[in-house]
Amino acid sequence: MRLIINKNAKRKLWYFARGVVGEISGMGKLKRDGDVFTLLDVVIFHQQCTGATTTLDDTSQAGFINDLMKSGEDLKSWGCWWHSHADMDTFFSSTDTGTIDEHSGEKYLLALVINKKGEAEARFDTWVYSDILDNK
Repeated sequence: MRLIINKNAKRKLWYFARGVVGEISGMGKLKRDGDVFTLLDVVIFHQQCTGATTTLDDTSQAGFINDLMKSGEDLKSWGCWWHSHADMDTFFSSTDTGTIDEHSGEKYLLALVINKKGEAEARFDTWVYSDILDNK
């Protein structure tokens, strides 16, 4: 797997991460070409942020999804969850892993952790369901 972050998405990521005191999180729009993923855009939602956590506002997320559906955009293209670790190192904490696991109903999720220093770490998770593999 390879991840490319286009200039616009990269600029927004660092602006969001450096523009808040603690952590911040959002979703990202991906284009997939085989094993290459390009992060095209990122968004944030209303959220409660601390030095170590973010809690996204459900109403804000629902409004975003509703707007995507109204415009006919493919919801699956928004398969990136990103967040900052503010001034900490980039790594996937147990809280992050729990958030990733909450997306297990999706086909895949690209997770990205960034920090104010401009460092980044990504992981790609995909899920296979037993009913797909069941020959019945």
